[in-house]
Amino acid sequence: NFKKGSKGYLAKYKEIYDEAIQNAERYMEIIGDEQHIDAEIIRELEWAKAKYGKPRMSRLITKEEANSVPAGTFKVVITSGNRIRKLEVNAKITDLRGESPKCILVVDNRDSILLFSTLGKVFKIPVSVLSFEFQDIRLVVKKLTSDIASIVMESSMKTFSKNKHHFIYTLSRNGYIKRMDCADFLSIPVSGIIYAKLDPGDEIVDVMFMSDKYDLMVFSENRALRFAGTEAPYLRRSTKGNYSMSTNHPMKGMVCVRPNANALVIITAGGRINKIPLVSIKNGKRTQAGSSVIKLSKGDNIISTLICGENETIHVVFETGKEVDILVNGIEPGSSISPGKKLGARVAKAFMHIQQ
Repeated sequence: NFKKGSKGYLAKYKEIYDEAIQNAERYMEIIGDEQHIDAEIIRELEWAKAKYGKPRMSRLITKEEANSVPAGTFKVVITSGNRIRKLEVNAKITDLRGESPKCILVVDNRDSILLFSTLGKVFKIPVSVLSFEFQDIRLVVKKLTSDIASIVMESSMKTFSKNKHHFIYTLSRNGYIKRMDCADFLSIPVSGIIYAKLDPGDEIVDVMFMSDKYDLMVFSENRALRFAGTEAPYLRRSTKGNYSMSTNHPMKGMVCVRPNANALVIITAGGRINKIPLVSIKNGKRTQAGSSVIKLSKGDNIISTLICGENETIHVVFETGKEVDILVNGIEPGSSISPGKKLGARVAKAFMHIQQ
């Protein structure tokens, strides 16, 4: 029993039904014939080209052109004033203009470097485009709006991405730590990608490659906390991580506890160095308070903690640009409450000796 006017709806439904039957027959005809399938793909591609197509913006080069970048090993330096330059690997860092070296990395001229900004974005630039004179880093990386927390070679990222136990770790000033897949950083566009979500006022203070089979050590003020690499949460790029250490002070950095190392060397910005046995820092759990590693004078703070073997060498860069090598076995042993020995000047950066 149809209500008044329902016959009009019935006619519409029949029309829809007839159209569906015709479409079904057409679709069956298409999927049953490869020529029809190819024609349909071509039609859809032509539609997409008409709607979205635009002239190529990049220049195609031959393999020979790509390999024309000259080989060479150089040192890349980024200063506290956000200037960057490339120089010979054994050359002294000059033209600092009152700034201090903040990031130093030995690189291959045919490689690219990844620059991790303090506001959680990473950019890629070829080493070959860097000038041998200092220039504002924002002239090289147009989208950069903050300082640089760390730099790594792209080839290192590719190597580590092949090992399921290797991750890239990040630590923020407010203490958030996480680990991410290296494979997430293999295709970085010119505009960069976000690698960390940060709370207002927070920033990234350190970025590190490490196997999660090892322990890591985070440090803040005059304390350090050692815990298993697997305790750092395994997260995606768009996250901020979890707390690393219980402290009221800002975090300064982190370091991998390398196998066969037996000493912890602490270097302060004020120019003091302290060495204590690595075994004196017991394994803890993430979010604990950590252990004292040096007695700090007022206004001083830790700038580097280094996990060392007795036969290794530490490379120290002073704020003046002067660089010296210090043998670990030549450093007088101290304790977790000793102030360490004076190096003679304020320190900008310290790291394990660069292998030529």
